[in-house]
Amino acid sequence: MQPAFTITSNSDEFKIGDKVATVTKIPCTIKSFLSTGFEQLVYNRGPKFKVKLPEKLTPGLSGLLGYMLGDGWVQKYRAGFVVSQEEIDLLPKLLKVSRNCFGIKPSVEKRKLAKGRKVQLYYAIIHSQDVAQNLKFLKEKRVPNLVLKSGNKVAGEFLKWLFEAGGCVFNKGRGRRAIALKAKNIELLRDVQMLLLRFAIHSRITANALQVRGEKDILKFAKNIGFASKKKKKRLKELAKDAKSFGRFNPQRSERIVKIIRHEMPEDVFDIEVPKTKRFIANCIISHNTAKSKTLESVALIAPKSIYTSGKTTSSVGLTASAEKDEFGEGGWTLKAGALVLASGGMAMVDEFDKMEPEDRSAMHEAMEQGTVSIAKAGIVTTFKTDTSILAAANPKYSRFDPMLNALEQVDLPPTLMSRFDIFFLIKDVLDRKKDEEIATFILKRHQEGEKAIHEKTSGKKLEEIEIEKREEESISPEIFKKYVSFARQSIFPVMTDNALKSIREFYLGLRDVGRQDNVYTATHRQLEALVRLSEASARVRLKDFVEDEDTERAIRIFRASLNELALDKETGRIDIDLITSGQTQSKTALIKKIMGIINERTEQGKSQAPIDEVLKIAISEGIDEDKAVSIISELKKKGELYEPAHGWIKPTERKD
Repeated sequence: MQPAFTITSNSDEFKIGDKVATVTKIPCTIKSFLSTGFEQLVYNRGPKFKVKLPEKLTPGLSGLLGYMLGDGWVQKYRAGFVVSQEEIDLLPKLLKVSRNCFGIKPSVEKRKLAKGRKVQLYYAIIHSQDVAQNLKFLKEKRVPNLVLKSGNKVAGEFLKWLFEAGGCVFNKGRGRRAIALKAKNIELLRDVQMLLLRFAIHSRITANALQVRGEKDILKFAKNIGFASKKKKKRLKELAKDAKSFGRFNPQRSERIVKIIRHEMPEDVFDIEVPKTKRFIANCIISHNTAKSKTLESVALIAPKSIYTSGKTTSSVGLTASAEKDEFGEGGWTLKAGALVLASGGMAMVDEFDKMEPEDRSAMHEAMEQGTVSIAKAGIVTTFKTDTSILAAANPKYSRFDPMLNALEQVDLPPTLMSRFDIFFLIKDVLDRKKDEEIATFILKRHQEGEKAIHEKTSGKKLEEIEIEKREEESISPEIFKKYVSFARQSIFPVMTDNALKSIREFYLGLRDVGRQDNVYTATHRQLEALVRLSEASARVRLKDFVEDEDTERAIRIFRASLNELALDKETGRIDIDLITSGQTQSKTALIKKIMGIINERTEQGKSQAPIDEVLKIAISEGIDEDKAVSIISELKKKGELYEPAHGWIKPTERKD
């Protein structure tokens, strides 16, 4: 019996080569302008110059800071920036903003061309110690904290002028098209990378340059940020126009870990919490905290007979049986039972299920399907009984779930193994203030109790000033519950009544009838057996000799909830058991066949390859949504069933004879 399979995410076992999800967007809800905190200097002697220091960080001031960070300087008594002749149209705009913000019109110097230089440079200088001292944070060559704390309007203007000063646009053909920003300080590029995520723009940092290359990212940059000069505006417009033909269908949602740095001394870690999802971001890695391992450990604590195993430390022989030679006796071979055999009649908890090696997981197939483990090792051929309930927990592929996709498609486990579990549940972190408050209070109180107990034990003094609330007596203690379950398993063997058989049969046939109408498998015989096991378990926990209507109703309710959560086709809104048994829905399988049919038809007409645009055009004419067709082509390319011999062309890896 396999009562549950839980899925959640964990971030404590990252290793080189693992893929981790990248942040798609960092939402920002700030609308008001923040206070700059600028202050006038105190002059004890000499003339006092009239200067205006802005009280709020407006988009105009933010843009000026961005340009000065990229192409300006700050000294003790003055600050300024440089504008080239090619972008001379920027100079009046920057002078106007400077005057509006500080009440001073910068002086402009046209200096002689240095040897080897062909482009004239103009130097705009703000002669004010007040301004210079209040802008000295720009010397750090990082995105100012004021900008990071501000809303998107301010951040967008800052990025526009920073890219204007230190960025460029190049559009020189395939593989050589991007919006780039160069900087000597890598930390500045990282700041910008995080700030771009405010607008769902993904970028890469290579050496001393940050690049925006994806089709959607370029279009978002053009829409939300852009450039200020006529020259770069024109180039960006041309790049955005060409971006639609890049052929990069889906944005990259994950990155591979190439290096792990472990610090000997403790260092500060700064977390950013994403609103509405309760996900924490650290350098663009998403991690969840849902106490999945604690759930398994708690079950192991109250189960009368149980064994707990986890991830990479679990092997096939550790689960089934191993053959060992008796070195101290007659030199014969003996079999030693593994976890599933030792837990027979009880529970086996398998944590980090997805981190097990595929060949080790495959050893569970027979145990879960037949309830036995067949061994043929060292000349010993035998069969062990494994009447074991398995509770497994795994993580999604990219450390998080995408609510728009089916959950099981996001778990890196083979369908042949997944289909052997009876029911599935997702552990979700739901944003509920009341529950959050109750959980936080409970955890903090338990910490306080433990700290007080340790203090009193080590010091011998009682802390009268801290009163610990008396915990309510548990209605059923773990010890009593363990004995109750043990008694039920050993003494209660419920029999199915005719009404119970009828209820299960009607529900099962009803599921099959729904699928029969659309040629979709909504249930198989494995699901029928799962319903029987759940009904019997319900009767056993009530210490009943017969499986009654109450038990079948409970089993059906749990089973239906599991199917709705994990076997629901998002496109059709109907249950499709193919999602569990084969890893993809029947509707998706049909679309893949259609797309492959169109491609094969094109290649059979004397062509060795088919143009993507033509395939999409035919797919749309046959009623297939363009986005779905693009997604399927991209997926088939990843699986190796299609490849792209030239840009804009696709070809099957195996042509039909």
